[in-house]
Formats: sequence, C-alpha cells, structure tokens
Amino acid sequence: QTCALPIWLKITVSEKSQKSRFYREKREKYKKIHHMVLQNYDTMNKTGCGSDRKSGHTKEGEGMNAKKWDVYVYGDVNIDIVIPGVEKFPEPGQEDEVSVMETFVGGGAALFTLGVGKLGLHPVFQGEVGDDCYGELIRNKFRESHVDDSLLVISKELKTGISLSFTNEKDRSFLTYRGTNEKSSIVNVDVEKVKEAAHIHVTG
Repeated sequence: QTCALPIWLKITVSEKSQKSRFYREKREKYKKIHHMVLQNYDTMNKTGCGSDRKSGHTKEGEGMNAKKWDVYVYGDVNIDIVIPGVEKFPEPGQEDEVSVMETFVGGGAALFTLGVGKLGLHPVFQGEVGDDCYGELIRNKFRESHVDDSLLVISKELKTGISLSFTNEKDRSFLTYRGTNEKSSIVNVDVEKVKEAAHIHVTG
C-alpha cells in the first residue's frame, strides 16, 4: 500500500528543492565568473595593461588588454543622506533641527565604480535604480565620472534605495531602505558582458 506524504512534508521538500536549485545556480555562476577572471588575469600578465599616460585616461578598445571596458562592476547602488552632529533623536511627537544634510551616491559597488572612473579608467556598472529623482541623480553622477551606465536597469516597481546616516564625533547609525538593492544577486551578473571587461568587481 502506498502512503501519500503529509502536506507539510511536501511543502518542506518542495522548498528544499527550490533552495537547492537556487544555490546550484549560484555555484555555477561563481564558477563561470571565476574561470573568466583567471583567463583575463593570465592574458593581462602576458600582454600587460596600458593607458594613455598623457591624458591619464584609457581609451575604449585600448589598454587593459584591449577590452571594451577596463572594469565590469556589479552590485549595490543607493543614495546616502548624511546628517552630521546628531547627538540624540527627537522625542515622540517632537521635531529637532540640524544645520545640514548632505546627499551622496552610496553603495560599495557604486563607490568603487565612481573611483575607477575618476582615475581615468573606463568602467561599466550593472545594477538597478528606481524611476525617480534619486535614480536620475545617480545616472548623472555616473556620466560625470566617465562610467558606462548602459547596464543600469531602471525599475518601474521599486524605488531607489536610501540610507540615512546619523553621525556624531563618537559613532554613526544608519536607517536604510534597500529598495532596488533587494534584487541584487550574483545570479544576475551578465556573464557575456563580463567577457568584454579586463577586470570584474562584484560587491553589495
């Protein structure tokens, strides 16, 4: 006589299968990326990586092993709103004033990309922002810093992530809305685009 699995066990097994499939996909993606990184590294050691030393900028298709991009970056991008000089939070129902609030592009991957662009290299960034004013601010900042944002997705569902940073001389605290960073995952890395870059950087 065949006994059917109880419904709770079926659900558990199904969830485990889905998780196993998800982690299997992540492992395969890691393997592909690792293999490409090793190939790029080996080629760079043989050919060297150059730049336009007179201008300080690499040209597309030149330097860094003559790839389309010097660096492919995937990961988090958000807005940081920094509020300095916060010694205590307002009591419920009360309002306090601060002398300044500063707005910056944040997220480890985005900051790395901006730094690479300012050094004169040609990076491309893959990530996601919302279809809002903060997403536009981020895109403008990328362009100012010579970052290729052609792989930057504009979400119609989620808003751009925001992190409020409350700082003082002793420490800092954060209040964060992840927004479009919720979708950040290694499985989203565009392996075909990675092949067009001399270096890959994934974080966030």
